[in-house]
Amino acid sequence: MLERRRALVGALLIAVFAGTAGFAAGQARFVAGPLLARLGVSLSGPGAAAQGLAAEWRVLEEARRKVLENYVDPVPEKDLLTGALRGLVEATGDRYSLYLTPEEYRSYLRHFEGSFAGIGIQVELKDDYITVVRPLRGTPGEKAGLRTGDRIMAVDGRDVTRMSIDEVVNLIRGPAGTRVRLTISRWPYREQFDVDVERARIEVPQMEGTMLSWAPGVGYIRIEEFNTGIAGRVAEKLGELRRQGMRALVLDLRQNPGGLLGEAVDVASLFVPRGPVAYVVSRDGRKETLYAKGSPLGLPLAVLVDGGSASASEIVAGAIKDRSAGTLVGTRTFGKGSVQSFIDLQGGAALKLTTARYLTAGGHMIHGRGIEPDVLVPMPEGQAIARDGGRDPQVEKAVEVLRQRMGQKNT
Repeated sequence: MLERRRALVGALLIAVFAGTAGFAAGQARFVAGPLLARLGVSLSGPGAAAQGLAAEWRVLEEARRKVLENYVDPVPEKDLLTGALRGLVEATGDRYSLYLTPEEYRSYLRHFEGSFAGIGIQVELKDDYITVVRPLRGTPGEKAGLRTGDRIMAVDGRDVTRMSIDEVVNLIRGPAGTRVRLTISRWPYREQFDVDVERARIEVPQMEGTMLSWAPGVGYIRIEEFNTGIAGRVAEKLGELRRQGMRALVLDLRQNPGGLLGEAVDVASLFVPRGPVAYVVSRDGRKETLYAKGSPLGLPLAVLVDGGSASASEIVAGAIKDRSAGTLVGTRTFGKGSVQSFIDLQGGAALKLTTARYLTAGGHMIHGRGIEPDVLVPMPEGQAIARDGGRDPQVEKAVEVLRQRMGQKNT
């Protein structure tokens, strides 16, 4: 249920942050801890089903003993338990669900505060490889020469090509001042090479906003991720740009991986009229409506989206499109329509578990499909998206759309 802790949508593109790497889930399916008591499993009750379940747990306990007694090297029993817990969640087959150790959980929560230690890259699963979306400006990842499109093949010599994003991120995480070695494959992906990166404290720029110097009257706001407090900062920036004479706005959600569900709803409320922003559908089919609760912008609006716009970004973009509050410009969005919740466990651990799916304000299921923009504008191969009020083909098209709505001629 969404109210259990805090709901989040997104993080398919994940900046790499601090934390302690645990056992990979790939190992988890082969090991088990003494789970009967520790997981509070009750096998009481009549019927063949309970007897069958009891037999399965006895096999699990037997496997634990055999590993402890026979494996060539001593194995800490705690590691076996952690591996088994990871395996339980992995059995869902959902790449967005994860067991988090207490250290990993604290790291995830720090992430949504926007400041943490790491190497400062965003990654996504692309063509079955963990791929660098971009290194954040001024971070160790950028200074080490990592580029958009680089594939991460190994971490500290360990093959990660069959791991999930969360597993790879956990391996890359570590305290500031420590080093990690990434094995990289770069276009045209014929060779591999190693990159050593020293972890550091990372301050993630959550948003930026300015008046476009080359487009009079047009403001520009870019949201990097929907972290804690982002809606308030966007509202403040909108007020500031209005005082500077803004008569239309470009909202840039490109390469935005998502974030907190509540923040996405609050940001959407700044742009769409009162009414639905999205619908959250639980496992039993019940539908909860998330409503816009603020006053909309009331100015011509163009929203930039691309294949890296995921989850919370798609909630905002979908609401703006379905409620006819603005024009979407760019390319089809990623298509992540599931909601994850943090569920606390004993001892400070947690589950990051898919607990619901969402529909856009128009009732559209976008999972695996994405949102088609109103105006399709592909980016030229190899061209980076503009930031800080710069120009690229998608920004220029968005400004053209706004000028038409403002009754201006293109210059």
